[in-house]
Amino acid sequence: MVDELLIKKPLTYYEEMLLKGYSRRDFMKFASMMAAFIGVENSSIAPSGQSFGN
Repeated sequence: MVDELLIKKPLTYYEEMLLKGYSRRDFMKFASMMAAFIGVENSSIAPSGQSFGN
């Protein structure tokens, strides 16, 4: 039982934002923005990576 109290699992991004006072809506905006950013970056890297293979 004592070992379980000493081991803390890390908070998720959502849990951290809730603790800082952000709403679920703010979190969804953040997650959507980051997903769009990652998607744009990946799509711009793929064509250049393919050109090196040829």
